[in-house]
Amino acid sequence: MKLLLTSSGVSNDSIRRVLVDLLGKPIDQAKAVCVPSAVYAMTDGGTYAWEELRELGGLGWRGFGVLELTALPSIEEEHWVPSVEASDAILVGGGSPPFLGYWMQESGFAERLPELLEEKVYLSVSAGSMVLSPTLNVDRDELERTGVYYDDEYEEGAPKGAGSDRGLGLVDFAIRPHLNSEDFPNTGT
Repeated sequence: MKLLLTSSGVSNDSIRRVLVDLLGKPIDQAKAVCVPSAVYAMTDGGTYAWEELRELGGLGWRGFGVLELTALPSIEEEHWVPSVEASDAILVGGGSPPFLGYWMQESGFAERLPELLEEKVYLSVSAGSMVLSPTLNVDRDELERTGVYYDDEYEEGAPKGAGSDRGLGLVDFAIRPHLNSEDFPNTGT
């Protein structure tokens, strides 16, 4: 597997060089598909999704598509699988880890991901990185009290009935993006 797990994306030249090395070719010769789904569980998620798509799409890809996990259960696989298979990179954005974990599993994407990653680069931002761990950091007291999968480190919850504490288990370690960031004050504790 070729994993580039980041906190905030391709934020400097060093990360960009690693991405090119993993791709084995320049970005302008590669195709990518972006999964922005995690951000929709946050306040003003649509705005953040646009920013994320603009940033990741603006890296100069030869081809760039969007894969919305929440739509996958309602469409035929032959409508979305070919575009993912034709890509060189799968870009998974940030947002709510419990929401992303839930929709990766619910959509069937989690099942397909290990096979896809035999050849593709997985570039992730924040929640997209965290979801590869075996389990997600979920506040158990909040879950029991409200039924909402709430991540107290990032002060965000998945919508009721659309969250999970299960990660994909593709790596055997926990990922804590944004450590000591002023934007995420609870992360360092």
